Amino acid sequence: MKSKVLVSSILTIALCLSLIAGSTFALFTDKTEQNIAVTSGKVDIDAKIANVELWSVEADDVNPEVYDEYNKGYSYKLVGEFPYAGGEAEFTNGGTAKLDGALLTLDRVTPGDKIVFDVKGANNSNVAISYRVKLVCHDGYKLMSGLNVYINSDTPYAGLRSYTSEWMTKEANEQFDDNKFVIELPVWAGNEYQNISTSMAITIEAVQGNANVNGDVEEIVFFDKIDGNVVGLKGEIDASRAGETVFLKQSQNSAGSVALGGVNLDGNGKTLNFMNVADDKTNYGIITAGGDIKNVTITGDAYDFNGSTYGFRALIINDALDSDIRIDNSNLFGTYALNTTAPTGAYALYANDSTFNGWTSYANLSKAVFTDCDFKACEGQANVRPYVDSAFVDCEFDADYTITVNKNSAAFTITLDSCYAGGIKVTAENFKDLLAGEDNVYALYNNTNVTVIVDGVAVVWN
Repeated sequence: MKSKVLVSSILTIALCLSLIAGSTFALFTDKTEQNIAVTSGKVDIDAKIANVELWSVEADDVNPEVYDEYNKGYSYKLVGEFPYAGGEAEFTNGGTAKLDGALLTLDRVTPGDKIVFDVKGANNSNVAISYRVKLVCHDGYKLMSGLNVYINSDTPYAGLRSYTSEWMTKEANEQFDDNKFVIELPVWAGNEYQNISTSMAITIEAVQGNANVNGDVEEIVFFDKIDGNVVGLKGEIDASRAGETVFLKQSQNSAGSVALGGVNLDGNGKTLNFMNVADDKTNYGIITAGGDIKNVTITGDAYDFNGSTYGFRALIINDALDSDIRIDNSNLFGTYALNTTAPTGAYALYANDSTFNGWTSYANLSKAVFTDCDFKACEGQANVRPYVDSAFVDCEFDADYTITVNKNSAAFTITLDSCYAGGIKVTAENFKDLLAGEDNVYALYNNTNVTVIVDGVAVVWN
């Protein structure tokens, strides 16, 4: 059972400003009877954190705004505020928020604490500018991954290591619109977020208004850790490198998918964020034919095509699979966290110490083994659907997450050992209530080919 205490967690937000100069021009003159005066333009912005509000939850069974993992209701209450730097206030449980210059520090936050603030920008430029806002996690991604972050939106960015806005334009001396930030440790956060910290930087970048910022999506750059040579860009990595390992040089946004073939990927603790990668129904971040994928976070956007919305697939195992695939210490976010096409069925999937956020479905493998993995909702999806023998060992499932089957699928076995769902230990007796879900009971009742075993005890359906 998870307790609702977060001891000595520190959330630090540093506000930095980056100024990028645009193109420069030189005017050469000869001595004449006329005087020519030339004054260069200046890109000049300023920004500060302001209007800080602290909110904490209180129990509310009448009109709750949020629910914890035990379905207990809560509502938010404003518990402190200050307008500018030099201010300090407390959350309900004694945690604090302090703004010292451009550094906003949150100390000892507990589940249900949230901070709301503005980033107020002043455009002092005497020329037109284009600007954008970035938020990047520099370190402490584990705590960052458990936060909900809202930026000028009612939809949270959850689990992203970085966020970059679109470019916006302002005329000379035209002031910025305030950017509204909300950072929240949700009420369902558990003990895995105790006694850890994270730091983030908010950056406003500005360039002269006629600078070419179209297509400003960073290339995905891999490198060889031994000598630092670049070995692949976004797209397909040379098949001759199958079996070798490439490393992610830095966290990246990409408008193109990556085909690894049989190359191992070490994300080096970085994030791949895929944006609008597809022009048809094939919307994915990484597709692989085997090998290791580790130390990486993969995220992406759903997209619209011909009037329909299609979800993002973080990782696809394709039909060219020619070795076992191992996923280690990674976070996959998408409508589909993991999906397969049509492998031969000769190779297995092994996942360890990783988080699958969204729908996870796989077929045509020899087996799948998940050890010390978390399964969470993403894009409205919260489901594992296996078609092959599957083992879950020391895994945790979000409340309302389900393990489902197709009633017409071939025979296979689902095994759970020492697993929890919504903080409750899964047993053969409560599996149906915790993980089967109402829509899945019919399929399990009517598929005598599928066996579910929990801690050595078979689930009895009749």
